[in-house]
Amino acid sequence: MNLKILLGMAEERGEIDRIDRDELVTAVAEDVTAAILYDNFLQAQILSQEASRSVESMESYEQGIQLLETQGLLDRKIEYLPTSDEMSERGRAGQGLTKPELSVLLAYAKRSLYEALLDSDLIDHPNFLQDLRDYFPKDVTNRFAHLVAEHPLRRELIATILANQVTNSEGITFVIRLMDQTGADPAMVVKAYRIARVVTNAERRWSELEGQVGKLDPVLIRQLLNNVDWLVETTARWFLNNPAGQGPLDEVIAAFATDFETLSESIGTMGAAAWQQTRAEAIRSLVDRGVPEPIAHSHAYVEDLVHGPDIIELSQQTGRSVAEVSGVFFRLGRAVRIDWLEQCISSLEPSDRWERLAKQAAEADLVTLRRRVAERVLARAGSRGPREAVRKYLNERADAHGRTLIFMRQLADEGVDSIDAVIVATRQIERNMT
Repeated sequence: MNLKILLGMAEERGEIDRIDRDELVTAVAEDVTAAILYDNFLQAQILSQEASRSVESMESYEQGIQLLETQGLLDRKIEYLPTSDEMSERGRAGQGLTKPELSVLLAYAKRSLYEALLDSDLIDHPNFLQDLRDYFPKDVTNRFAHLVAEHPLRRELIATILANQVTNSEGITFVIRLMDQTGADPAMVVKAYRIARVVTNAERRWSELEGQVGKLDPVLIRQLLNNVDWLVETTARWFLNNPAGQGPLDEVIAAFATDFETLSESIGTMGAAAWQQTRAEAIRSLVDRGVPEPIAHSHAYVEDLVHGPDIIELSQQTGRSVAEVSGVFFRLGRAVRIDWLEQCISSLEPSDRWERLAKQAAEADLVTLRRRVAERVLARAGSRGPREAVRKYLNERADAHGRTLIFMRQLADEGVDSIDAVIVATRQIERNMT
């Protein structure tokens, strides 16, 4: 219907006749079918990911259901969704939602986001006109791209496209989680998502993995897709929480995208030898499981790229290169044991919502702490390179650094089995090293 409306506009202006129009509709039928099949593929893919995610965070799905009920969009009884008590019981039993249940929630999450976007002015931004052009077959837009902005359903189409993009890539509870964590409204979350998606080049990362479907273990593909989704989410959260993300959409993307790509391409050389060795082993492990080496290389550094926005912003503020700043970031992680604490956090399994939120807060605190120490190192670095700058800073604070290492050795001997220990250790590093 939307295609016929566009071609009808062209016909009214004398840019196409009825016979040419009908022939064009027939010619692009395969493209339309392919687009529909790809959208179905994306939905099936995200539902597989959501089936495993829901086991770990049932409270997020319950929160989403409650929000949809409050909006008057969803009646869980009519849709045969579990009650709040049943959701809690499943969470305690380590059971998630079924794919049919998730399919229902996926549809309602898209509808909710669509309506929120339609009520915002975000979809009027020129950046999204390209999404609308890409929505139509290429043979159509090659001839009538100039009419797309005048489509009578332009806003509705863009809202639909964005709701599908966000939900098909990041899942049912993504918008709700970021609203809860940052206080943002849905349109602000979608703006941050678009920035993060472009800055991290997530579309290429997803596409590379989709090309491996049928070649690699589906569980491995799902794990790698989850890693990319996580990178987009953490980057979007950064832009929501920092002033640098509040500017005009195109300006924010322009300020970060090129430097992020530079960091992504050269990150393997940024850290100390031991750091590089650990990543090289991760690459070999993925290659041994059949992952093509370029993709393995890209994914071995995904967790390190969480520092990308901080590195780039600090580079811009200090006038130092991304390589210099990232070299300091990654060397500090090992020198003051932030890397080790991050590994400890990742091994902890939260048992409820509050432990999960505490874990997220502890992870965020370590990211912030690394930046604060890096800022101090760079302020005293002079003309020194990353290795010498970090060494100089640690020598100047030799006693404090020694106390930090002693504390960390004691903590390692006792074992880290709770977020409390991580919080105390974080404060210890903060006192001694900043």
